[in-house]
Amino acid sequence: MTMNRGNDAKTSVDEAIIDAARESIMSVGLRRTSIAEIARNAGVSRPTVYRRYADLDELANEVITREFLRILAELREMPGDARQRMVARFRIILARLSNGEFFLNLAETDPERIVRAIIRPKGSSERSIIEQYILPGINHGQEDGSIRDGDPIVLANNVFMVMQSAVLMCSNLLRESVGDGANGADGAEEAVDAAVDEVTEMVDRYLRP
Repeated sequence: MTMNRGNDAKTSVDEAIIDAARESIMSVGLRRTSIAEIARNAGVSRPTVYRRYADLDELANEVITREFLRILAELREMPGDARQRMVARFRIILARLSNGEFFLNLAETDPERIVRAIIRPKGSSERSIIEQYILPGINHGQEDGSIRDGDPIVLANNVFMVMQSAVLMCSNLLRESVGDGANGADGAEEAVDAAVDEVTEMVDRYLRP
């Protein structure tokens, strides 16, 4: 019982820190966000934040990953074989993230952050997404014959990296349309829809036997 209360308290503090970090990034941009401000808004001390995250980079990457997890948790079961279900989920996730307020803000204020999140070694949260949501789909697809043979971990990692890269691309398309008014926004949305279709088809071909 005591251990459960301790775990609950740690989770609560973790969530408060991540919420505060997201709020600060949305409010002033990543470049002007500081650990001191995050700690203050989360109601914790700076050492408490640093015990969990080595620096602002690591914390920002955790916020980015949680955006993925939030959408993944909302997805319902899809029809079709394992590959069709995975591709359908991929399309929904990509569309929602690309149009999401957080990623649009980040693409405008610090697009390099998303690039660094893509190329840096994967942390525990990214591995959690791959191991809990992508890898099981790869395994099921290889079992039912809808996904090609190959190392399932490699396939899952590559699908995740394509998703990250595509989110940055689509977010940048929308960001660049802001100064062009309604016509620019309409054109950007069409471009994003086309990009989502193209990337989704690419993932489908990559996984197909």
